[in-house]
Parts: sequence; C-alpha cells; structure tokens
Amino acid sequence: MSHIANMIRNLKKRVYCITGRLYYFSGLQASQTCIMITSDSELDTDVCVGTFRWSVNKRLPSLNSLGDIVGDVFVGDGWSGYLGTRFGPGAIAASHCDLSVIDGLSYALSCIYALDSIGCKPTDIVVMGATYKAEVRLLEETSYWEEIQAYHPVTVWFVGPELLHSTRSNVFKGTIYDFLHKKPCLVSESTVLVGFNPGFGTVPLVDSWVKDLEYILDSNLRCVFTQANDYSDLRGELVVLRSLFEAQFVLGPLKNPFHMAMTACEKDPYTSPWSCGNSYMYIVQGRRPAKVDFNKKLPVIRSLLENFMTTVETYDFKPEVLIKNEKVWELD
Repeated sequence: MSHIANMIRNLKKRVYCITGRLYYFSGLQASQTCIMITSDSELDTDVCVGTFRWSVNKRLPSLNSLGDIVGDVFVGDGWSGYLGTRFGPGAIAASHCDLSVIDGLSYALSCIYALDSIGCKPTDIVVMGATYKAEVRLLEETSYWEEIQAYHPVTVWFVGPELLHSTRSNVFKGTIYDFLHKKPCLVSESTVLVGFNPGFGTVPLVDSWVKDLEYILDSNLRCVFTQANDYSDLRGELVVLRSLFEAQFVLGPLKNPFHMAMTACEKDPYTSPWSCGNSYMYIVQGRRPAKVDFNKKLPVIRSLLENFMTTVETYDFKPEVLIKNEKVWELD
C-alpha cells in the first residue's frame, strides 16, 4: 500500500465529530477542516455519505497546468506515484494539509485507473447519477476533470436527475435512460459510462436504478462503478447485478488506489458502518439474455440488502469469492 494510502487509512488519526458522525483525517489544520465539512443535516435526502462532503464555502485548491505531462503519470503507484510525478517533491505533505484535493481528484483519477486497467481510450465518458454538490461542482470550480485529458482526449458528460440548470452543454438533467435516448449516437463502443458511489446496492436506491441498469446492460455499454465500502455497497451491487441481471464483468471488483481521503464512521471504526468514496470499483458490460421477473426477485434482493446494511464485518475482501461463490445470489 502506498504512503499516501497508509496515511489516509491509518485509524490513529484525528477524529472530528459532526452531527453524530465521525470523520477520519490526517489533516493538520484541524479546526479549519472541521468547519469546512458538510454535516448530515445539510445534505439532501438520499445523498450517499460516500459523496463529496466539503462545504460550499470551502475553496477547493487549484492545480498547476498539465503542460506536457503524459498519461503514464497517472497509473502505477496510486496516490504517492501520481502526486510525486504530477506535482513534484513535497506534494504528499502538501496534500496532507488539505485533503479536499485528494477527495476532488479521486473522481477523475479513479476513472483513468479503471480505463487504463482494461486498455480503453473512449471518445466519450458519461458520468451517471452526477450531482451538483459533487461531480458538477468540481467541473465548475476546479480543473480536476482535465486530468483525464492527459490520459486521453475525451468528451466528459455529466448526467443526473438531481442536477440544477447549467449553461454548460455537457451537463444534462435527467436519467441516463433519458440522456442516451436524446443522444443515441453515444450508444457506441467508444462510449464508457461511469457511476461514482451510486448506492444501488442499498435498499433506498435499488428500485430507482433498475430501469437504467436494465437499459445500459442491454445496450452493451461498458460501465464503471465505484463504491464507498465493501460490506454493504459493493456486496449489495454485486447481488443486484449478478442475481437480477446476470451482468458480465469486464474488471474486478478490486480495491481502488485512488479512493478519497475522507472516511465517515458512525461510532467505532472497527465495528460500525463506515464509508470512504471510491474505495472499490468494477466494470460491467452486457448481460446474459434473460427475461427478468422483477416482482419475484426484487423483494428477496431488498431483504438481502437490508442485512448487509445492518451487519458490519471485518470483511476479508476476496473478489473471486464475491464473483463466483456467494450463496446469497441463489435467489430461486
């Protein structure tokens, strides 16, 4: 594990408590960092705790110009390799002082890492389920998304039913189903869809995603999804995709070396629910042809997902077990 990952993951960090939830950081400016975190009461209903949690009053750090930096800078040794090569000596220590830059860059870097893992260089990337507080805020207030252009020139679209009106031509308010019906030219092998911490592996959100998941899997588009934890979000999504749709996996699931820095925890970090945006990822493309009886399968899946949300294990992450051997996928 890289130095920056160890720094972030180490549970002997300062702890900040906001509206009953704990946040783990290795930041040095404790009081300022505490003020700049968005509390649970400020979040919209059903917003995942794995999302971008920095206050709208927080000024996000600017980045140096990319210049002649090429794409191989962004792959390899996770955060430590990227920070050192992209920004030079002292970058890790600098990020230690303001971890919002790590959280913000996690979106673009996670996307680059996923695409590089399968050798994919698309012409269009469509961010599904985008929100104004996270993905679009980073688009409007920072240049973080431009890091993708150093990997490969591409058009990035932002699509989500929660988005506010925007003058930007690449921001669309609506579902991915609505968007692709308006732009059928993007239903192409040169398009990749990305969902950051979508949460459809949890009971509150699974129903709202069923129509879109069915459509994008039947469209045979490559879809990258990230998750904020393994015991609930990741396992839940795998249950939905395997048991409901028999989705085909192109990559993973695997641990993401470009996860966020902020880790939210209810109480004790060893036994309570926790969440760290973009901690895991996988890629799916297509599914086995089958007519799904949603009325029969969804109630069983909801019951399984409820159990995942209330049972927090010291989970030994084994992708081969999750993909092949979980008995919870035997729903009939």
